[in-house]
Amino acid sequence: MTSKKNNNYFIRVATKTGLDDLQKGNVAILYNSNFHSWSYVRKVLFKVVGSANALKDAATLVNTIFGNLEKSWDNLIKERGQCLNNEREHSVEVDLVCWTKRVFAEIIMLLVAGQQSNLLSNYYDRIIGKNIQKSADEDFLDRFSLASDCVQYYITVPPLIRNIPIVRRYTEYLHNNLIWTREYACNLVKQRKKDIKDFGIDEKLTSNVLNNLLTSKDISNAISLTDEEIGDNIVEMFSEGLDSPSNTLAFIIYFVGANPDVENSIIQEIKN
Repeated sequence: MTSKKNNNYFIRVATKTGLDDLQKGNVAILYNSNFHSWSYVRKVLFKVVGSANALKDAATLVNTIFGNLEKSWDNLIKERGQCLNNEREHSVEVDLVCWTKRVFAEIIMLLVAGQQSNLLSNYYDRIIGKNIQKSADEDFLDRFSLASDCVQYYITVPPLIRNIPIVRRYTEYLHNNLIWTREYACNLVKQRKKDIKDFGIDEKLTSNVLNNLLTSKDISNAISLTDEEIGDNIVEMFSEGLDSPSNTLAFIIYFVGANPDVENSIIQEIKN
């Protein structure tokens, strides 16, 4: 199975050398060369995110998270705001990409696993000087970029170069971060399996990707995903939904803020 053009459906990229070293050649969607596994995961994913109820819940969730972002900025202005350029209103400078990454990370975690990560509130607490302990969710976010770099590194750099003594330390550094993120996701899967077993018969599970991967049954009984494979699906959803959307949103906000005409036209369109 290879990648194709002019297709109405997303399909995986062509097989790349180096993925087997990371145990990613037959899991999730993007790099999966096992057609039956790829097709099964794709059906479960579309079942969760493509239904009308899922889209409605996602829209509500996104509005809630962005509302939390707005509250955090309002509180930050009260705590650290200053009057600039003789303006009466207080303002504060923020690192937009850091905030938007946490916004999308919270959204993805809730949509994929139904878990509240509190990344925004913890980031706000650190900015205003509160000395709080770093959570596992925050550690996952920090290590995630390195884990994504590790995949690209193994795809593009041949094993001969990766194992040169002077390069090996960097190779191990990236690989260790990838393993950590995989173990984090796997532990999340194991904990959710335990929670599902403890659920009462009359209780209804929340519809999210993780719950559906754990409870859906393959009709042909040919597919049985391990905890590690389900964890890799979670990590892959982060890789596809974190960096690009957060950077794009930061660019759009900057563009609108730097062009008053565009901002006014957007405001006018909203009012109409």
